[in-house]
Amino acid sequence: MRSYLDFLKRNFEPVFFGFLLTFFSSFGQTFLISLFVPFILADLAFSNSVFGGYYAMATIVSSLIMLRVGHVIDDRPVRPFTIQTTILLTVACVLLALAWHSAVLFVALVGLRLGGQGLLSHISLSTMSRYFSKDRGKALSISSLGYSVGEMIFPILIATVIGAFGWRAGAMATAVMALLLLAIMPLFRVERLDYVPGKGRIGKASPIPSRVSNMDATARQEGVSAKEIPGTVSDQSAEQCAGNSEKLADNTEKLVTETGSTSREAEKPTGKRAFYWQMLKEARFYILVTPSFMLSFTVTGFFFYQYLMAEVQGWPISVYTYLFAGYGFIRLLSGLYGGVLTDTYRTTTLFVLHLMPMALGILALALVPGLLAAGLFLFGVGITTGGGMVVKNAIVAEIYGVSRIGQVRSLFMMFMVFSTALAPLLFGILLDNGITFEQIALGSAATLVLVTLHTFRIYRLEAAAS
Repeated sequence: MRSYLDFLKRNFEPVFFGFLLTFFSSFGQTFLISLFVPFILADLAFSNSVFGGYYAMATIVSSLIMLRVGHVIDDRPVRPFTIQTTILLTVACVLLALAWHSAVLFVALVGLRLGGQGLLSHISLSTMSRYFSKDRGKALSISSLGYSVGEMIFPILIATVIGAFGWRAGAMATAVMALLLLAIMPLFRVERLDYVPGKGRIGKASPIPSRVSNMDATARQEGVSAKEIPGTVSDQSAEQCAGNSEKLADNTEKLVTETGSTSREAEKPTGKRAFYWQMLKEARFYILVTPSFMLSFTVTGFFFYQYLMAEVQGWPISVYTYLFAGYGFIRLLSGLYGGVLTDTYRTTTLFVLHLMPMALGILALALVPGLLAAGLFLFGVGITTGGGMVVKNAIVAEIYGVSRIGQVRSLFMMFMVFSTALAPLLFGILLDNGITFEQIALGSAATLVLVTLHTFRIYRLEAAAS
């Protein structure tokens, strides 16, 4: 904890901003939307599979939009992008509260998934990965705590509003709370997060000697972290780099004028489509994306129908709600510990093992009776989602570099969001056809083990790179 306290003393403002974005992303996350599912099914006369289909289509649409706009974080300042995303999320919450027709509900779900689960999370994790180098694990873990705190607070709060005033009032309450993010935005100096190592600040030309840019580019091509190469910008903290780049601007003005080139031009970055196609051709992408896909798919499937599962299993809903708040606390602790582990040990080893606690927790659903099954399930899932969030984002930044982190994460986010689209649909079809939660749990646990075995291939890539 001492290392976290020292880190927060130096970096509280940017990290707390990242925390707020993941916290308010809760309104587009499955765990909160699931609170409204029983009431939406009753009001609009949907079956599990029909509503799962609407949810799947809305999530797929949001993932495609995410792929188109996610790269914006690489080229435009953080503040206006965050404000626009928050407005989108607020409007979506209002539409959910007013949904009188399936078409309106569909639009609301697209906005919730894109604004909350997609963009707010994307902005937070991309800027933390880009801004921090030495303490990236701590930055990602603290900013990711917003997910955990949201899971601890919002289900109880919104469930209370729904119980007292109905589900539409609960949805409107989420819109009001989303506006709080807009209200507190002016309190943060988020412009510091616009810094890109080796390029300066987004929207402000900051010439950098070509030697630094070329070394950074070479490091990314060879799969080596830039911080491992002495003398590059990434050796320093982002704030130090920002200050140094401004000093270098004066010293290199003559050089840039004479050569007519800048570091951005010298890099000659590949176009977005070509960059995506190149990623899709590489084995490392599938090694990284498969566990991310399966984690999101499994968690979304169970959480989307968790209150139906509680009813079928005979768990009191009120008790399960508090157990879910406990899950948020476990995820919080796991996220903090995951940050320390990521900064201390090999990220590849942590990445290979991060799915196993969830596999064991889901296995408990099939083998353990009573509320103990619920507790073990949420405990295992909490460890994996807390620590795994840090590990996944850290290893992506290490392997792909940070200069195009928004674009890289956009492709990963598209696959992740796509998995959350498939899960409710597939789980709904299985449940409507008589497949039990115990049978789904056995299949899910076995699949997670197979995916874990697949991730061992990362050691082969690591050895080849060295």
